[in-house]
Amino acid sequence: MTTDTITYRMSSAGYCPRRLSAERLGYEGEPIPEHVNQAANEGNWHEKRLKDELRQQGYEVANEQLEVTLYLNGYNLVGHIDGTIFRTKKNDPLDLGNGEYLLEIKSMSDREFQRWMRGYWQEYPQYADQVSAYYEAYTQHEALEGIVYLVKNRSSGYLYKEVTRKPPSDVNIIISKLNAVEQSVQEGQLYPAEYDPASIECKRCPFREQLCLLGKGKEELTIATEKELRVAALSCREGMKLIGQGEELYQAGKAALSSHAEAVSPDKKYIFEIEKMLTSRYRVPSYGDRITYPKAGVEQAIQDGVVTEAQASQFRETKPGGWQVRIEDLENPGE
Repeated sequence: MTTDTITYRMSSAGYCPRRLSAERLGYEGEPIPEHVNQAANEGNWHEKRLKDELRQQGYEVANEQLEVTLYLNGYNLVGHIDGTIFRTKKNDPLDLGNGEYLLEIKSMSDREFQRWMRGYWQEYPQYADQVSAYYEAYTQHEALEGIVYLVKNRSSGYLYKEVTRKPPSDVNIIISKLNAVEQSVQEGQLYPAEYDPASIECKRCPFREQLCLLGKGKEELTIATEKELRVAALSCREGMKLIGQGEELYQAGKAALSSHAEAVSPDKKYIFEIEKMLTSRYRVPSYGDRITYPKAGVEQAIQDGVVTEAQASQFRETKPGGWQVRIEDLENPGE
């Protein structure tokens, strides 16, 4: 690859075309926040751990960080895959059967993971475009049976597993967007796009202030109003921090109480009270898997029309029976 080759990253292929054009034209966005870099480092750690677990389960993980390229009209789309995976033993918890699959691993904070579970690829279209570009580039030379997509909740440890036979995005649409971006760049223009206040991508874009919000609204604020709004914004930020801290404290306390109940009575129901906190450990019968449907998913299916079994299966979550723990605050009932 020569130094003057125009290159787009597959990890960025799903970004807003205005952002992509800004990067190509040499605009400098806001620096990446430190917590984002920290999350990336944690993601590398979780990726390694998950790959080790997959190998222990009888899978072969190969082609780690292999560079793949789509050679397009006047530019290249380049990425590095997490790897490929295939079964080496009879044990097959992912139910892959024979053949090789593309492997993609993500790890998320609890808040981001809940967002993933609410909408999957619709909430993270950039991830859909990324893995679809990987798949398209790899299968130009080697056959794949599908994609194994794993998403780890860094807070709870829960692992979402998805095995799909085809990419979640249409690569032709991705390429059409990049062609349009490149045409704008060749004309020395930013791609035209409007800021969407409901979009997570827009809110987190490093070019948001200088490209999309420059001067908007600020000139209309009086000094008193701006001061009031600044206080409100800081209050929201502090409140968000406290929500997260509260969840961490609750989970740590629940884990300690649960461990005590399990140690005292590992195979029988057990209830104890301390500091007016009631801890109940009980077993849920395993009459097959209990099936629940997230409210948001069902409501969306209803809006789309008659709910069929095929539609409902997209939202189905199985919750096997087993030991569970419930914590009740007798001093503040209902909280």
